[in-house]
Amino acid sequence: MTTNANQLAERRRLRKLENQRLEEAARQRQEELRRQQEAERKRLEDKRIAKEQRRLQELEEIRKKKSEEEERIANLEHEERQVITGIGKQLKLVGAFWTSTLHVPGSEEKGTLPMCTAVITSRALEKPILGLEGDVILVGDNTAMIHGFDRKTRELLFTSSWSDLKDGNLSLRTPMAMAATRCGRLLVCEQECARVAVIDLRVLFQLYRTCVLANQVTGGHFCNFEASSARMAFIDGKPHLALPRGLAVDDVAGEFYASDEASNCIRVYKLPANAVTKGVTLERSISGSRDMVLKRPTGFDLSHYHVVVCDTGNSRLAVFAKRGAFVQTIGRKGMSGGEFYDLRDVKLVNVRKYSALSPEVLNLKVMEESQTNNLTQLWQIVATIAYKFSTNEESF
Repeated sequence: MTTNANQLAERRRLRKLENQRLEEAARQRQEELRRQQEAERKRLEDKRIAKEQRRLQELEEIRKKKSEEEERIANLEHEERQVITGIGKQLKLVGAFWTSTLHVPGSEEKGTLPMCTAVITSRALEKPILGLEGDVILVGDNTAMIHGFDRKTRELLFTSSWSDLKDGNLSLRTPMAMAATRCGRLLVCEQECARVAVIDLRVLFQLYRTCVLANQVTGGHFCNFEASSARMAFIDGKPHLALPRGLAVDDVAGEFYASDEASNCIRVYKLPANAVTKGVTLERSISGSRDMVLKRPTGFDLSHYHVVVCDTGNSRLAVFAKRGAFVQTIGRKGMSGGEFYDLRDVKLVNVRKYSALSPEVLNLKVMEESQTNNLTQLWQIVATIAYKFSTNEESF
């Protein structure tokens, strides 16, 4: 009995130890599993924190770059304003003088009057034009003719007409302003029908060269030809351009500017592409500010920084930055030095200088001479007042 009791007790003790061992092993497995789960949670949390830190760092870098770009643009604008202000402070009133005249055909017989001019500088063209051997002055008259003069000799080279027999709407009307581009185009502003005509100068001078060769065969002395085939397109200004008066080209920016008397502003368009263009995109308008409003803007011209506008309704010149910021006004209504009576056009003599003219003051003499002596005057001829950017006492 004693032996059996001892064996039973031993088995119970061993079973108890085995249970304890199993329980300990189970606890260890649970502890290991808990540690693994804790480590996984920590790893995921660290990963989330690292991702959030990277996101915040990227946002900070973006914010920093944006701030640096805004600061850079602000500095550029500040520098440009300083340059414009500095140039404006250097404006100085100087005298202008008479140089020469151009004789426009048809004045005595038809009462032809010159309306606008444009200068083609051969060296400034991107590609040479066959038949254009030197600089040429183009003069548009009130009979829708465009005359070409040799800039050096003042000799009349040709007279071109622009009527379209099939469709009168495609005929060139009275040109109010003209401007040549470096790529060999002539933009003509027409006031009667609120549009800008695009003329290919290469075709125009090809027609002129053909006429010269024909005269050599026939013994003719004058080049009068129909040039409507040189017209590339009409740029319809509606609804933005109602009464165009002035025209200027910015070849560097690829833009052209047109003044609108009816809307009291300057419209800025992208230059047409190489293909035939039926429309253009209005980039922006320049109309002044609440304290400085344009009234009947007419002629104007461009420099590197400025748009110089004849503010005819206010009898003064208005100067704007090309993006539209107002810079200053020059002159007032009157007949004395630095005053304007009926300001109609302004032309830059070069990048640093510009001259202004008041046609109504001089038109009596111009028209009398045009009717009797068959001539017109260059811009610098009729200039009564000239302004230039200068810091010394040099003159024209």
